Amino acid sequence: MAIRIVTAGEMRREQIQCTEDEWRSIRRYALPPGFRYLVSADQAVIGPVLLFLYARCVKSARVASVGNSQKAFCDDLYEWFSFLVVVGLAWDEVVFSDLTQYREALMSTPSPLTKRKYKLSTIRRRLQTISKFYRWAYRNRLCDDLFEADPEDVLEVACNAPARGNEEGKYKEFSDDDLIPREDGTDSVDAIGIEDLTKILGILGPVPQARVAPQTSVYRLAASLSVGTGMRLDEITNLTVLDILNLRPRGWQGSVPMLITKTKGMKPRRVFIPLPIYEDIKEYIAGERAECVLGRPKTLALFVNRSDSHRNPGRPLTNHTLWRNFRKAVLQAGLTYVEAIEWNGSQELITVARHHFHDLRHTYAAVMYQQLVRRGKSAPWLVLSRLLGHAHVSTTIKIYLRSVDGMEAEVSDALNDYMRRLRGG
Repeated sequence: MAIRIVTAGEMRREQIQCTEDEWRSIRRYALPPGFRYLVSADQAVIGPVLLFLYARCVKSARVASVGNSQKAFCDDLYEWFSFLVVVGLAWDEVVFSDLTQYREALMSTPSPLTKRKYKLSTIRRRLQTISKFYRWAYRNRLCDDLFEADPEDVLEVACNAPARGNEEGKYKEFSDDDLIPREDGTDSVDAIGIEDLTKILGILGPVPQARVAPQTSVYRLAASLSVGTGMRLDEITNLTVLDILNLRPRGWQGSVPMLITKTKGMKPRRVFIPLPIYEDIKEYIAGERAECVLGRPKTLALFVNRSDSHRNPGRPLTNHTLWRNFRKAVLQAGLTYVEAIEWNGSQELITVARHHFHDLRHTYAAVMYQQLVRRGKSAPWLVLSRLLGHAHVSTTIKIYLRSVDGMEAEVSDALNDYMRRLRGG
């Protein structure tokens, strides 16, 4: 059953045989000219969508009866109902996992019209419209509550601890946060493959032992530390030389534990630095960093601007500088896609980096999960949640569940083997 969009035309008095009183009633409840709604292949109006759009855009004074907003609502529901036709689902039999399946389809497949990746803003708007539609339908008793957690849902059983203050252990309801990607894209998981990451690191610079002035190893080292420990960008730029110099590595361990305190939410956690990266950092401190800070105001920051930097040489490396240089390396490696933007009333095509710095943390999570599973850990999600510093294990599962099974076979190697390959790239 194909779905179509229909636009309401203007009603004329001479087209309808009725009394004046009946005509006034018809005009009062008629759809405004230009109002868009959905019909099936047999021209039957899809009632719930029409009623929702009417309530949202005609009865409500906050949204124009016709125009861009009404068109966007209709387009979003057209795409959703077309998806339901393809997967063979009735709109009122949908469960929350069907919405997440649709979300993954939007995030992983290109638009059939533009042949390009959907913008995150488009995905967010579309899911917000669907959420509003189902909440409206539930309030009007047209369907069950789509956002009520099902105790038999395996994912929900894994994700949710008993609700706070609920001794009976009732599973919490789903929310829009469980469905709609964040605006900054930080919950969009895009792990970097070994070949692509090797290219990026090679462009960022040499390892400290192979550095020749005026080259710098600081960007490569910071990126390696993120992918080797799962640290966030600001956690890395907040490190000090004391954090490294006070570590006591043990020769029989493949990594060096380090307690970090300046974290998201300021909750301390322990990270584990692979030995090759730890040795590189010590080499950096004794070599390049010492050269950069010589004769300049003293700083305890671990990573500092290169000595030939135009601005603030030898001063602490900022988040923006590290983010900008990583993005530049991704573009130079050719890891890009093309996106259309509106500019001065016309559309222009721009080249966008396929990866950002936060993807290094995603890569660490995917690799570490595979390692934990291979070691037979009984609760890999719980261990990974602690390593990443998430307050709740449900956050870890929600972000990474859909990515770890799809990772290519090479990232199932042990993390130290993975890092040794990167170090030699």
